[in-house]
Amino acid sequence: SSGINAEYGAAETPVYYGVLEGVRRPRLGCRILVTRHLSKVLPGLLNDLNTWVDETRIKSVRLLFSLLLFSEWQSTQHLEKILFALYKCSMEPTLAEQSTRCTQTLAQFVQPKI
Repeated sequence: SSGINAEYGAAETPVYYGVLEGVRRPRLGCRILVTRHLSKVLPGLLNDLNTWVDETRIKSVRLLFSLLLFSEWQSTQHLEKILFALYKCSMEPTLAEQSTRCTQTLAQFVQPKI
């Protein structure tokens, strides 16, 4: 159990959660579950961000925000694909606000050297 706590940072709530207004840190079990399945879900989700149906893209970018929040720093292994998708989303008026929120969330978990 102490290995899991150390690996997922279960002991304390990181300082950067104060930057994300109104957002509380998800519980440890949920973070572990999302992290384990992120690499399976993410390719399809990023593909859905490119679809022509507005409703699908809006739901996808909202889901991406949740996945980034739950996976925390472990989402950095997919950084290139996520940033490319968010860049394209930021150019669309219907997705710009949620895309910015995703980018801000991702920025909280990425180390500057990366």
